[in-house]
Amino acid sequence: MNFQKIVFLILLLMISMSMSFLIGSVFGENIFDLNGYGFQFLIFSILGSFIFFCLKYLKSYDILIVVIFISSIFTYLMRKTSLNEQIGGVFQIFLYSFMLFITYSVIFKFTWFRFKYVRNIMFSILEAFGYVIVHLILHILIKKPIEGSYVLIYFLNGLKIMITLGVSFSIVEYVNARLEQLFFKDPERIPSGSEADMNGDLAD
Repeated sequence: MNFQKIVFLILLLMISMSMSFLIGSVFGENIFDLNGYGFQFLIFSILGSFIFFCLKYLKSYDILIVVIFISSIFTYLMRKTSLNEQIGGVFQIFLYSFMLFITYSVIFKFTWFRFKYVRNIMFSILEAFGYVIVHLILHILIKKPIEGSYVLIYFLNGLKIMITLGVSFSIVEYVNARLEQLFFKDPERIPSGSEADMNGDLAD
């Protein structure tokens, strides 16, 4: 992995986590509270950054390694909770990752060059529906009744998180593009004297 890719990953994590903290604070949520809704801002900022990075620069199967690693970290953070909560938390992370991967893959495949930053807004809207689907699956698994109010709440909660993530990625891509121009592009090669003479002869 070259230095430019490392810089891109650092930008992803730094900006997405900072935006999550900022937006979470605006809504009165603590992203470090394991039992609160704000914690999902943190989960998605980390998961989303790594999955975005893997799809852009690595192989798809690298995402599985990343998800297992992140799941292990969150399992450790939840070590003081019950075993059922730990298993449920890890399973939820896998579902989140699966939906992120599917949505990203579709967006990357069909709109990578044509829509540019709008692509990230499209991702936000699609993934908000994915967020709802994950929670409906969890409702079914734990046999909890599904009400229309739940669906609306999940969609709005998911939309807040995903728009935060989508805007973060747009900022990252903009900053990364500027950094590429400043530091990572090869300088234009200055033609040698003989090449300059040849170009002059051709012009004549």
